Amino acid sequence: MFKKKMYLFSILCLIGTIFIIPSNAVFASVVNKNNQEITESYFSNCEEMEVIRSAGTIYESEPNNTSSTADSTNDDYDNYGLISTTSDEDWWVVRFAENGYANFWLSNIPSGCDYDLQLYTNNGTILLKSSMNPGNNDELIAECWVTANTDYFIRIKSYSGSSTSSYYKFRTQNTQYHGYAGFVTDTASYKGVYAT
Repeated sequence: MFKKKMYLFSILCLIGTIFIIPSNAVFASVVNKNNQEITESYFSNCEEMEVIRSAGTIYESEPNNTSSTADSTNDDYDNYGLISTTSDEDWWVVRFAENGYANFWLSNIPSGCDYDLQLYTNNGTILLKSSMNPGNNDELIAECWVTANTDYFIRIKSYSGSSTSSYYKFRTQNTQYHGYAGFVTDTASYKGVYAT
């Protein structure tokens, strides 16, 4: 009987079935824009995965070049902006409704550009964390403990390159629990995936 159960578990793992569903989360199999199931190429093993879909979309509104003029956004929103010159920088501010572990993710960095992602508190004066990957690789600040009803400021700036037409995408998500494994960066039918 035990062998049968383990065999069934292995089969279900391979087809992407999710087993444990907390009452405060939505769990599902993960598919890309062509409705193809995401395979082990994204995950090292088969464990529960929380599919986090975007709650909305915001485009930057200039001027937003300082913390005092930061564009407001919300937890779980997709945010788009342009770094139009190498001296340009965009500031965003977000406030979370609950304590938790938040991830901050920057993608869609234009070819030939290298943007950096920084997270601040205290009205944009205290740097908490930063991500400075080379080239136009995605930037990620993972598992940052955040406190409810506190303003967190996000600074996006150019290390090199700029674009007046190609929008970056920025997103934050409060997972409310520890155990970050990774973002899937296909930007079509889902916006981010966490595996615990």
